[in-house]
Amino acid sequence: MLSSHFINKITHSSSIHPKYNFEYFLNRGYVLNRDRGNCKICGVKLNGITIEFHHINERLPLKLINRVPNLASVCKTCHELVHSNEIKLNLSKPILRKLNRMREKLNKVSK
Repeated sequence: MLSSHFINKITHSSSIHPKYNFEYFLNRGYVLNRDRGNCKICGVKLNGITIEFHHINERLPLKLINRVPNLASVCKTCHELVHSNEIKLNLSKPILRKLNRMREKLNKVSK
């Protein structure tokens, strides 16, 4: 069964990005298991509707981008926050710290 995350990738692009290959699908299960079924940022229990997988370093070569250490299981809300600069004032300090750390990693590799 395809997750909503992948269905979204298919329906919102004219072609599937090459980074969504067999290794990506294989390693998602390992990543979810490593993260114990929880969002890496806010800790909420993930399900088939809320789960997304974040590439920590999006500039890695194709042979490295989908490795388990470069993927994080996150909820849809946190994933959107990581990729935006939106400031949420109602987040707890630990969640905000994790969110900012994930943003820093993304920005560091984007430069």
